[in-house]
Amino acid sequence: RALPEDEDENTASDWTVTTSAISTTGTSTTTPPPPTSGEAGPLNISWDSDGTTITWYWDQAEDRTSEYERWVSAVTPSGVDSAIECPDAKDPTWVAGTGTVQTDGATRHVEDVTAGQSRLLCVRSSKGTSRGAVSSAWATVPDPVTAGAPDDNKGVTRKIPFSIRLVPGFTYEIRRVSTSVSDSAFGDKDCDSGSALGDEVTDVAITLGSYEITGLSPYTRYGLCYRAANERGAAAWAFTGTGVLTLPGAPRAPTAEDSHLDPTEPTAAWRIATRGDGRVPRVGAGNYDVRVLWMNTVNPEDPEDNTKKLPDLRLADCDEETLPTGKTPVEKGDADMSTTQDGFRVSHTVERGASSDTENLDRDFRVCVRAHLGGAPAGAGAAETRKGPWVIGSQILVKEGS
Repeated sequence: RALPEDEDENTASDWTVTTSAISTTGTSTTTPPPPTSGEAGPLNISWDSDGTTITWYWDQAEDRTSEYERWVSAVTPSGVDSAIECPDAKDPTWVAGTGTVQTDGATRHVEDVTAGQSRLLCVRSSKGTSRGAVSSAWATVPDPVTAGAPDDNKGVTRKIPFSIRLVPGFTYEIRRVSTSVSDSAFGDKDCDSGSALGDEVTDVAITLGSYEITGLSPYTRYGLCYRAANERGAAAWAFTGTGVLTLPGAPRAPTAEDSHLDPTEPTAAWRIATRGDGRVPRVGAGNYDVRVLWMNTVNPEDPEDNTKKLPDLRLADCDEETLPTGKTPVEKGDADMSTTQDGFRVSHTVERGASSDTENLDRDFRVCVRAHLGGAPAGAGAAETRKGPWVIGSQILVKEGS
């Protein structure tokens, strides 16, 4: 409807309404129900669980000589089932002793379960023919976490997917855990101190098959922990055992040595420092790829040389597939690696530049180094196919005819 500028002089028009309605489709906008915990009742039931059992606890009745009658629901793998309720305090079910009803004076009950199951415990106190009000609590054991193949892009692990299963009736706390590459497994203590990723609540049973963690550091083992909770208690952490190892980062750029270009030892040599750098492995069998590159280049000291200059060796040239015409790769087998105090040394036999008045060519040598995951892979994907980024070393220039 239209509204007047001057309400003293004019009035608002009548409403105009669309002739037909439009219905939305797709995902429901209904807010998921709050976690269902059962009735605390006079016994104030609480619970916890590990990977194989659920344990419920409750307070003593006012008359401490009372016994307690327990009724446990059947397994509900889809989470809290609103159709399952405790029998009324005077229901014949208790008297008949059907199902899993038990009677004793303990204030604790343990039920064997498997991962992904939920159960409802109902308890009433009894003394002679007198029966107390019913108390109840739902409890669950989460499914284990599984890790998917990490997403590697240009030598960097961008994200890791995990699979977790959520069932209705509980709130799920999710945490990211990380540890050094030398640690082989995670535990409950790691989950307690992990980085919170937020809580999840669902009104339908779902499996988050691609719950992704990002913002990853290189050469670090990551895992995921999650646990279910409601107002009456919480489950133990479910988590990945070994986690997933991210690709190592690039080592510091190799530095050239100056004292090895002589007639008795025609080698070019570089040093690569790795000690104290937690982002890359120490030198060892299968931990590094090394490739020496060289190309002919115009003698920069000859002012008469007008030959078109070739482009400089670049980082992209470390991949053999990208080498342009005029650049020749030497595979890692042609380079010698030896351990040093702070890392390792790479040496390569130098081929001298040709002496020619018409060519006047020098030869430019560089070394390319990249770290990769040696040994058995942690998670999906073969270790030898997961490699970090290349780094290219300092230039060693061999004069023509020298």
